[in-house]
Amino acid sequence: MADFDLIILQRCFMYDLFSRIRKACNFLGKPLIFETDDDYLNLPTHNPCYLALAARELLAKYQEFIEAKKFDEAKMLYPLLEQSRLKGLEQYRNIIRESDGIVVSTEELKRSLTPYNKNIIVLQNNVDRVFYGKDYDSEDQHKYQDANGDWKIKVPTYQNLFTIPSWCIIDPKYKVVKKIPRIGYSCTTSHRGQDFDTIKKKFFKTIDKYHQDTWSVFLGDDYFYNQQEKKGRKHFIWPTEYDLYVFNLRNIDVGMAPLETNIFNMSKSDIKAVEHAMWGTPCVLPNMITYTRNFVNEETALFYDNEEEFGEQLERLIKDEKLRRKLGDNAREYVRENRLESLHSEKRFNFYQSMVQSSYNLKVFMPHKELVNNGCT
Repeated sequence: MADFDLIILQRCFMYDLFSRIRKACNFLGKPLIFETDDDYLNLPTHNPCYLALAARELLAKYQEFIEAKKFDEAKMLYPLLEQSRLKGLEQYRNIIRESDGIVVSTEELKRSLTPYNKNIIVLQNNVDRVFYGKDYDSEDQHKYQDANGDWKIKVPTYQNLFTIPSWCIIDPKYKVVKKIPRIGYSCTTSHRGQDFDTIKKKFFKTIDKYHQDTWSVFLGDDYFYNQQEKKGRKHFIWPTEYDLYVFNLRNIDVGMAPLETNIFNMSKSDIKAVEHAMWGTPCVLPNMITYTRNFVNEETALFYDNEEEFGEQLERLIKDEKLRRKLGDNAREYVRENRLESLHSEKRFNFYQSMVQSSYNLKVFMPHKELVNNGCT
């Protein structure tokens, strides 16, 4: 630790560990920076991550009861789990209070944490590049004949790098194909429930309507993949390291990022839309500050206010390739001009440098030479 000018922690929920690092930083005169991307102070009770701040042992036991369908035991344990969560929440506040500086990704999150720490800087989540082409494989690399002699589609993968075709076979006997869009959802466990439910019925209804004309691509959590009925083409990509995840996003032609309207979600970053935009992929997005702070309706994305509007906007992008291209190109240029990390690295460096310069140097006090010579050590 002494070799570093400052220490940066990300999403550290273990207060005991934080306290030890805090004491070491105090002794060495090193600033301690805490980076966070979510408003854990305002997690709604139905969010799957609501209990994330509780003691791990209690949470593991509770989840074990739920998976075993021992609901009575889980109900009895829940009050202890809630007490543990409240304790963890106060410890999280202490982490915010005791850090020398806080880095967040949105102004809304900054306002939520400001009562506990005034030294907060907003550094938006960015990406390192944009891409001007997707490496579509030739049709022959995707097609194979089954035992009946019908032509079918395979999805090649090499070391977790997938290539999903942007076309489908409309005549299995003669392998006649047509181009179709791939509708994608980059999803995590935290979006199970209310977030996804805001568009769930209309999404699957639209996919059923256009099941001959679309692919459905799910990345991250197979829960969402399993929600879709077998009707229609769909593919699931397991979680990978970030670089592979970014390249697997090239398999999407229309992105979506549904969110429930609440304080927690309004403090979130728009990184999902940015990651799609780096590939020139347009998104259908909820009309809330999470996305409207940077994306513009009908220019870099399509917005919706309710589930019915979501279905209408998704249908527009499915049917209109020119609209997909226009919005995607505009979104990519927005990212190229505004959201590359290289454009913001100086601001980040200056903040960290100011923290280092304002810290004190460790002074090691040695006994006086005369005392050492007299044996008084």
